[in-house]
Amino acid sequence: RLKAEAAGLPVGDPYRDWIDAYAGDDYAGIVRVASDQIDRVWRQRGGEARLPALTGLFAAATRLEAAFWQMGLDAGRSATDI
Repeated sequence: RLKAEAAGLPVGDPYRDWIDAYAGDDYAGIVRVASDQIDRVWRQRGGEARLPALTGLFAAATRLEAAFWQMGLDAGRSATDI
């Protein structure tokens, strides 16, 4: 609807240029590529497919958290041993 109405606007009107850009084939192609990418990522990372990656991230975060607290415990022992 806007594309049809934009044809009545004077050439050089910023709204006409804007509408033409977003109603054009180039922009539609960009939208298709982006939409396909989102769908591909969802298939790879959504639902059950996410579990291996999330399990690895959780394991790494747990190791880092344990190492953080151990570092504090070790530093505390060193200070009291002096």
